[in-house]
Amino acid sequence: MRSEPFRFEDEDLFGVEGQFLLDRDGQSYQLSVQLKGEWVNADFDPIPLALSTHLAEQGIVVGQRPLLGADWLVDLRRLGFGQSRSVSMLDMKPEGDLVVMIWIRGRQQVDWSLPLAGDTLQKLKVAAQACTEPEPTADPNAPPGPNTTP
Repeated sequence: MRSEPFRFEDEDLFGVEGQFLLDRDGQSYQLSVQLKGEWVNADFDPIPLALSTHLAEQGIVVGQRPLLGADWLVDLRRLGFGQSRSVSMLDMKPEGDLVVMIWIRGRQQVDWSLPLAGDTLQKLKVAAQACTEPEPTADPNAPPGPNTTP
């Protein structure tokens, strides 16, 4: 499940876009933030996005709560959160706006997303719960499998 794309505050990041991804496996969830695009340096050169490996300074802030830091990073473009942290973030009561905090390699400071609705993650969870895959139907003409009896 994917959220609507979002942007970042700094005008140098006009070409950077983020999106929440929520993977669901039964009752378990894995939340991540996928980023793509280019940012512009002081010489107006476009630079492909690559995140810093310092995860302690990157993650999600909801209202006045402290930073909920990312647990992992994939391909320098995807920040992820462990299953227990994902579940707690999806279940927390929205209090104020939500922002994504990232640190891009080559930049001197952390960057913030434009404010998102505080219930963004909860809406994503509801949408994921609504998406159920149909059960596969058995072919009555198929031969028995290795774990079945004829």
